[in-house]
Amino acid sequence: MKRLFLLFSLTFTLGAQAQLQQSQTMYAILGGFERLFEFTFGIKSVPMPGYVLSYEDKDAIETLKKYSPNTDLRLPNLETTFAFTNTDKDFEGVFKKNMGVCRGYASLRRKFRFLAYFDKENVSGIEVPNRDTKKGQKQWLKFYKKIVQDIRDYKYRVIPGFANLQEMSSDPEVGEMMKWQVMYEWRDKNFSPGTGLGTVIKGNHVHSKYEELLSMRERIEKNAKLGHNTLVWLSERHSGWIHSLEAIEASPVDENGTFTITFWNDKFTQLDRAKSTLVVTGDNLMIYNDTILTRELNAGGVVRENDGEMMFMANKVKEFCELDPERCAAKPE
Repeated sequence: MKRLFLLFSLTFTLGAQAQLQQSQTMYAILGGFERLFEFTFGIKSVPMPGYVLSYEDKDAIETLKKYSPNTDLRLPNLETTFAFTNTDKDFEGVFKKNMGVCRGYASLRRKFRFLAYFDKENVSGIEVPNRDTKKGQKQWLKFYKKIVQDIRDYKYRVIPGFANLQEMSSDPEVGEMMKWQVMYEWRDKNFSPGTGLGTVIKGNHVHSKYEELLSMRERIEKNAKLGHNTLVWLSERHSGWIHSLEAIEASPVDENGTFTITFWNDKFTQLDRAKSTLVVTGDNLMIYNDTILTRELNAGGVVRENDGEMMFMANKVKEFCELDPERCAAKPE
């Protein structure tokens, strides 16, 4: 039954949101032969999918304060985002039409902030394949592809030769490879049992209660103080539009009950356009503006694996720091 649900969800999503290039359809869906076994015999569940952080958990709070990305890195920042955007134009080499890989885009970007240590000058002395020959070029790209896959799999990695994510994804070949990795991250997150698209669709026909949206606002605010962006989902009834992105801050609730949540927009890399907003009014209207289009939404919430994944990654950084405290101390404060 689980397999049937996954196949139905996949068919529904592709039909509602996109049309892949025919020659690349199976490659995109299955993630290539390297991921075929994983897809066929069981998609990995997201770590601690049902875990919801208690802000009374002092040990968890201390871990997140110490090992989460700093405030500057969690805000729109050219150094910590991809050089490409989640748009038709930037993904034209992967999709005939952009299928909306927002969740993969936001998720993988956040993983890089937690789990990547960029070593531009390669002071770590990591052996990197020579790119100057045809054979070496293939090995070079394979080397960086493995790093990106490891980060997707929650492994802390040192990345030699690049100063930051923006520079890394600006390389034409690495950037194109990373677009596929965004696609695979989207697939894994959307179809992880109990955390993905089916959960969103199930609740899409009802309007989120004002109290639920207040609770989401409070969690976004508390997580931001811990140096963490909350992954959320939004939807517009009947249109098929479902969006997932990082919430970076929440305004206070005014005397009329209205508040604003600000997101890291995935449609632009320019800092002056890197934010989108959701205004929730006291009478429970939800107005989303991404600077391209304003929509009236009906539902939204924190993605189910958000807190569990946040803790999981922070603990991975903690393990790295315990093994290599000197390099960990060199991470930006």
